[in-house]
Amino acid sequence: MLYVKMFFCLVLLFAVSELSQSQTLKFCEKVDSKGNGINVKTLFTIDKSKGGNIKCLVKLPFSVGTEKVTFEIYSVEKSGAETYKRNVTLEVSPDKMWFWKEVKFTQEGSYNVKVYDGQGNHLVTSHLTIQYN
Repeated sequence: MLYVKMFFCLVLLFAVSELSQSQTLKFCEKVDSKGNGINVKTLFTIDKSKGGNIKCLVKLPFSVGTEKVTFEIYSVEKSGAETYKRNVTLEVSPDKMWFWKEVKFTQEGSYNVKVYDGQGNHLVTSHLTIQYN
């Protein structure tokens, strides 16, 4: 009986560890060759006249399985209401588990970025704030 309980506990631990791996979308200034974000943050300061480029880094616990992903950008009002702004696409290799896209922001405000695979399946959403310097 002790072995059955130990086995059950090990299976449970393995299942929890597998489920805890989730997809992430992080915003950063650079991405290294191993897919690590450099200067990851959610608040960026940009020049009002030139705007600013921000890297959107997606990490998945599985292969993306598509040749194209779409980053949809929404502004977020104080009430929480979203307004669609634009989308940018990225061609990827279907076996990739991480990828990034540089996106230019020109307006200050709060934004949600939603990432979809080539079949329109939602992969991940994250929030960032842009302010002028």
